[in-house]
Amino acid sequence: MPNPFNSQYPLGQTYTSRIGTQIGSNKNYVLLGFKAGFPLQASELNEFQEIFYTQQALMGELIYNWSGLGTKGPCWNGATPLSTGLLTKSSNTIILSPGWLFLKNPYYLGGMGIWAYNINTLTYTINPNINATHGITVTYSEVTATTDSELLDNSGNSRTIYGTTPYSGADRIKINITTAQSRSGLDGVVSTNPNYYPIFKTVSDGKVYTLNNYEIT
Repeated sequence: MPNPFNSQYPLGQTYTSRIGTQIGSNKNYVLLGFKAGFPLQASELNEFQEIFYTQQALMGELIYNWSGLGTKGPCWNGATPLSTGLLTKSSNTIILSPGWLFLKNPYYLGGMGIWAYNINTLTYTINPNINATHGITVTYSEVTATTDSELLDNSGNSRTIYGTTPYSGADRIKINITTAQSRSGLDGVVSTNPNYYPIFKTVSDGKVYTLNNYEIT
């Protein structure tokens, strides 16, 4: 993702943007966890607003891409691709190409939907005559400045807090999109498997549909 705040704009080097390395990359940092007693970096406030505007812009594009397709809406409990073009079908093989996914699961983040970028090409071999859902496995992990030095104070200061903790005010919540997964039946997201985010389904009629009933051809 290009950095919108590079040296050609008036803000210049006074604005340190983290869009290119932390949002929409293999890091997928989607939430900041500020901690009492720790310093707050200016770059963290910049990052906070960048995440908000990135998510907002993607939602508008999602609605535009899925409008007029005769579906019941662009989003479902699971993973919604930014556009239908991310899903392609060849015989009994479905390919999910790299791209943005809107993730919504009632068992994570209170059901709040959030965007993440899938960097992998995932392939599904399906039987279109069996009721099943197909999607991805998603996990969340906490990242600190101890494991990612890019989260340190951008001033280059090497100070520490309490003698051992690197000088960084907020931890990050990272989304990990790990594997392609299929499940028999059409129950979708269930409490016994909250890491599962379905994308498309087969309903024993020989066709393949997204969870909002758009036919993948």
